[in-house]
Amino acid sequence: MSNNDRLPIRYTQQEHQPQTQPGPPPQQPLKRHHTARYYAHRVRESFTTRVTKIICAVFLSLLLVVGIAFFILWLSLRPHRPRFHIEEFTVPGLAQPEGFENAQITFNVTARNSNQHIGIYYDSMVGSVYYRDQQIGSRPLLDPFYQEPKTTTVVYGTFGGATLTVNSNRWKEFMNDRQQSTVLFRLEITSVITFWGLMLFLLWLILAPKQPIYKVVDVYMISHSDGSNSTVGDSKDHSTFIGGSSSNFDQNISIILNIQISNPNKKIGINHDDIKVSLYNTDNFVGNNSVAGLLALCLWLAVRPRSPNYTIQNFSVPAINDSNASDSGIIQYELNIDNPNQDSGIYYDDISLIFYHGDDIVGNSTISAFYQGRNRNRQVLDHVSVKNDLWTALRNAIVNATAELRVDLSTRVKYKTWGIKSKHHGLRREGKVPIGKDGKISNKKKKVKLRRPSKKWKLKATRKYI
Repeated sequence: MSNNDRLPIRYTQQEHQPQTQPGPPPQQPLKRHHTARYYAHRVRESFTTRVTKIICAVFLSLLLVVGIAFFILWLSLRPHRPRFHIEEFTVPGLAQPEGFENAQITFNVTARNSNQHIGIYYDSMVGSVYYRDQQIGSRPLLDPFYQEPKTTTVVYGTFGGATLTVNSNRWKEFMNDRQQSTVLFRLEITSVITFWGLMLFLLWLILAPKQPIYKVVDVYMISHSDGSNSTVGDSKDHSTFIGGSSSNFDQNISIILNIQISNPNKKIGINHDDIKVSLYNTDNFVGNNSVAGLLALCLWLAVRPRSPNYTIQNFSVPAINDSNASDSGIIQYELNIDNPNQDSGIYYDDISLIFYHGDDIVGNSTISAFYQGRNRNRQVLDHVSVKNDLWTALRNAIVNATAELRVDLSTRVKYKTWGIKSKHHGLRREGKVPIGKDGKISNKKKKVKLRRPSKKWKLKATRKYI
């Protein structure tokens, strides 16, 4: 008898096994037979596994997108800590043996909030001064205050009397260090800060009221000639109707709109003033806006000011081959400043030039602030005195034709276009000046154009404009 769930299979050795030499018969392979219920279960398991994998993939993809969105939001809202710079630090009477009796330390520090839209609230600010990791003075500096974005606060302080503990032995240590090289002090300013802009922005995201939602439900057109009315369509047909020909809108036709206004806020009401509804031909509206946007883009491209160009030329290091030369030297150069703009003048702040030999600063100079007219060119002739301790190494490198100086230029500019001044723009340029044995530029053009600094050079730059 046969079973409905299983199909019997019968075969003989002669049908499925070739004849071999006499000997013990080989074992027949074991064939397993499964029921239809078994295969149906396997199919259900495979389908469940695939659905589970798809759900997990979708969930992980959404999690990745949300994580990237939060990361970008964090990068855009991440507040920057304030930057402190010591502008002045003096110890009067340090050269006097009995100066410790009236010892004073005076300092001037600037605190800069470089955030664009985030203010900083400071708790009480305390200043401390250390010598050889030992505190020698401390006093409160400022009461709690709020600092606006992109502003600078000046902090003055004086340690003396009860706020400065200096005895005769400590004063002698000051004088000994001063005679050897320099006296090292460490100034610490302590305060607890709170970034208010970020907190207010987060509160605004949570509590900000949402705008009302306006929806055109029905549009009716009434003809006064025959007194009949007809429904033009719902909100889907509304866009088609508004974009129709304006010839249909004559004095004998009235249009009635049925507008639904929804308030999406749960706990905030909305007080509406008079609501004005205007109908436009979308073809002309979109076309006019496109032309206006294209004209605005062309105007911006034409008027947008370009950065000035800086070029080092007529560079020379005199008295290189003079055996009787002194232990100090100078670098003569000509800086060519070109304004390529046809419609914009440029206001320059003080221009700082720093010359490097390797990682050492061999000299620096400053060009005073000035105004440069449209499409004008200016040449600045100047020289830099090389420090005595670096002149010998620089001179030997020039004699061996291996010298190369790096020039770092820093300034801030304002553009004046059609009588309107822009905000300040920080500029930094750098260039490498190869020097031959004759003390002049060794390249073919005999000049070096200063370009935007590389990331590696930005990390090494010492002068920063905020």
